[in-house]
Amino acid sequence: MSALSRLSVRQWSLAGLAFCVLMMAVALGLEHIVGLEPCPLCIFQRVAVISAGVVFALAAIHNPAGRLGAGLYGVLGLAAVGGGIGVAGRHLWLQSLPADEVPSCGPGLDYMLDILPLQEVVNMVLSGSGECAEIDFLFLGITLPGWTLAGFIVLALAPLGMLLSAFRERGWSALPRLRHPGSHRPRLRPHDRPRSGGAGGRLASAQRRRLAPATVCPRPALRPQSGRAPRPLSRRGSQGGRAAPLHLFFHGGYWRSLGHREFGFIVDDLVAAGISVGVVNYALCPTVRFAEIVRQARAAVAWAYRHASEEGCDPASISVSGHSAGGHLGAMLLATDWEGDYGMPADPIRGALCISGLYDLGPFPWSWLQPKLRLDGRDVAEFSPAFLACRVAAKVSLVAGGEESGEFSRQMMDYATHLGEQGIAVEQTVLPGDDHFSILEHYLDSGRLARTVMGFHTPR
Repeated sequence: MSALSRLSVRQWSLAGLAFCVLMMAVALGLEHIVGLEPCPLCIFQRVAVISAGVVFALAAIHNPAGRLGAGLYGVLGLAAVGGGIGVAGRHLWLQSLPADEVPSCGPGLDYMLDILPLQEVVNMVLSGSGECAEIDFLFLGITLPGWTLAGFIVLALAPLGMLLSAFRERGWSALPRLRHPGSHRPRLRPHDRPRSGGAGGRLASAQRRRLAPATVCPRPALRPQSGRAPRPLSRRGSQGGRAAPLHLFFHGGYWRSLGHREFGFIVDDLVAAGISVGVVNYALCPTVRFAEIVRQARAAVAWAYRHASEEGCDPASISVSGHSAGGHLGAMLLATDWEGDYGMPADPIRGALCISGLYDLGPFPWSWLQPKLRLDGRDVAEFSPAFLACRVAAKVSLVAGGEESGEFSRQMMDYATHLGEQGIAVEQTVLPGDDHFSILEHYLDSGRLARTVMGFHTPR
């Protein structure tokens, strides 16, 4: 049931449309192959099926992102299906009448439509006639109106699912939602709280312990054309008077949730190693389009490069890392023409660490995230790193958790192959025992991820 609850409005619409096509195919087969002539009530049931199919088709094409649009399609679809249930139920009732109570046969539907007002035609058809009470088809002891009624009941699941998709709160299961009511200290909801000693327990503890002291950089990383300004949560390392290397981290959240404050815990070990760290914020979907998020990530790197010296950092020693959606953004930074688009050196990034990244966006327009992301075919083509040329000669490290969905490992391996074919130095690692949550713990206590970032800044 949990899988059904995560279907998107488009998926429910397509399922409903497919079932309408199936119902009409059966009806036409019985008419033209078996030779069953439809009565007026049968035709009204077909009208209900076609009406529902039109609603589902429009909903699938439109794929509304807001609750209002999705709810409207759900209500319209439910009305069409409800009408079909009513007509099929009426038809079934007529067939159950004793012979002496069956209405007399009436004129054909075409004749009534020619000479009578529409309202009167509807009233006469719903009142029933002798031909509608005839039973000329049985399957497993159930008449045709009985099977049609069952079909409409099954079909009702589609608009009900659309309404569920419209009005449920869409959560992100990979990481807990951290809320900050009047304080920098996050609070975990009870069902998000890791079990004591579990894989994510130390990570959650580190978030609570380390988040509050983190300071916010006084300058925004960039001033976007729309959405809120991404401001890095900045901690400075020290290199004994020399300019420090700079590392930029891009947070996850499926491009639609979370922010820099939830990930302040990743900076401490890197700062202790003398690396300055900025946790970059960016505007979220659906407030901005997907392309704007990619633009902001690129602009954050450009701003950091141009202002690194002012912050005591070495512009020639910049590395990046990102988790989940942030891993995707890190890969997009490697596909950027820095020289042509930003007037910077062609290789401004020394190393990129992409953790549980999403490199092929093809599945997302069909996922439960689509109402927020609003991806189209052009977005998928332009922002899928797995199919883009890598323009930066950087060290690349790709990491996924062994306990994550296999899709993360698959995309990592496909992207690693894509980079290797272009001569890029890339390593890929699956960390056994780590899921989408606990994998970030490797930024703590000089873990695997922290050591990888430090390795980017060793002398070339």
